[in-house]
Amino acid sequence: MKNKIFLLLLTLVLSGFGLHKFYVAMYQVSYNKPQKRIEITTRIFADDISVAIQNEFHQKIDFTKNNSPQEIEFLKKYFSSHLKFSVNNSTKNLIFISKEIEDNTLICYLKINDVTKISALKVENTVLTDVFTEQQNIVQSNINNDKKTLLLSAENYKGLLK
Repeated sequence: MKNKIFLLLLTLVLSGFGLHKFYVAMYQVSYNKPQKRIEITTRIFADDISVAIQNEFHQKIDFTKNNSPQEIEFLKKYFSSHLKFSVNNSTKNLIFISKEIEDNTLICYLKINDVTKISALKVENTVLTDVFTEQQNIVQSNINNDKKTLLLSAENYKGLLK
């Protein structure tokens, strides 16, 4: 029950405020066994990810507007270098599917294909931690009905989900 209340409050905060004084992002990781893939949904403040991409690639992008294919490529590159998954001790490629905007929250959909079995799932998440030292990345997983949550930060950016 506490977890549901926390998620509800976090969702309201992430979608309700244009300006914020804290730095948090949510990552939902699920294993789709019939499709043999890991599905990842991210919720990140759009203005924060814009700052991070501008710092790294020297490109200013407003994710609250329609984005060009080139702008989406910068987002894909950013995720590729800052969000890594290792399945059964083998690093896997993230595939960017799409993105949408909800108020000031950028929601991205990613996947990892060809995952037949998960005995170990490691995550490295440095999204926004290079820009905002206070950044916290909350990773929630549901793999084979085993639910876990990680709280990652600049100092503690790696975790084991399964």
